[in-house]
Amino acid sequence: MTNQTGKIVAIKEASEKVNKKTELKISSDSKTCIDGLTINLRKWEDQGYIGIVNPKEFQATTAILRARKALTSLQWVKGHAGIEGNKKADELANEGRLKTDADNIELSIEKSVQVTGAKLNLITQSMATKAIRMRKMKTACYRKALNCRATRCRVGRAKWCAKEINGTEPSDKLIWKSIRHKDFSRPFRYFLWMTIHNGYKVGDYWRNILAMEHCAECHHCRCDESMEHILLECKAPGQAKIWELTEDLWNEKKNGMDCTRFWHNPDS
Repeated sequence: MTNQTGKIVAIKEASEKVNKKTELKISSDSKTCIDGLTINLRKWEDQGYIGIVNPKEFQATTAILRARKALTSLQWVKGHAGIEGNKKADELANEGRLKTDADNIELSIEKSVQVTGAKLNLITQSMATKAIRMRKMKTACYRKALNCRATRCRVGRAKWCAKEINGTEPSDKLIWKSIRHKDFSRPFRYFLWMTIHNGYKVGDYWRNILAMEHCAECHHCRCDESMEHILLECKAPGQAKIWELTEDLWNEKKNGMDCTRFWHNPDS
C-alpha cells in the first residue's frame, strides 16, 4: 500500500467508524486526498476517475462521506510539524508499511450513492485511450504477461542495476513508471516496454522455426543472440561509437543543451 493510498483509506475508515449523525472533523497532511474529496471531486466524477491514482479508494470514501447525516469537514495540516494527531498517524502508517500481510480493505459502494461512468461530452481522445489501457491492464491475459517469470527477472535486474548505480533500490512501480518518462520519445518508450517483456524476435524465438534456426545466433560474434548481447556485448563495428554518442548526449541534456540539434550534428 502506498503512502497516498494509506491516507485516503484512513479518511474512509475514520468516516465509517464515527456515528453518521455525529459532527466530524478530519485533519490530514495529504492535500491530494483532501482536494480529491472536495475541489476535484466533481471533475473526477464527470471524467469517470479516468487516469486518477487510487480511484476505487476515492470513490468508496466519497460514498461514505455522502452517506453521513452530520457536518463533515476536512482540514489540511502540515506534515512532520510535531502535530500530535498527525505524528501518531505517521507512526501507525509505518507499522502498516512493515506488515507482511496486507489488510483487507472493504471498498464496496451502495448503489444508491454510487456514481459510475464518465460524461461523454467531457471525454477526450487521451482520456479514452487511458480508459482502454486501464481496462486492458485488468484482463487475465495482461496480468499473466506482466507476471511471467522472464518479465519479473528483467524488472528485478533493472532494480539491481539501479541500486548498484544510485545506492537505493526502486520499486517495481517506479521501474514501470520510469519507462514512460516524458523525456523518452514514444518509439523509445515502446522499445523499453517490449524489451522488458521479451517481445522482440531475437535469439531463442527462432530456434523452433524450421529453416530459421540460424537467426538465433549473432553472425558477427558467433554466439547466442539476445537483446542484452545486441545492446551491450556485441563487437560489431559502430556499437561502441553509438554508446559513446549516447553518453555525450545524456551529459549534454543534463547541462541543458538542445539535444535534438546535438543528435543530428554530433560534431557541433
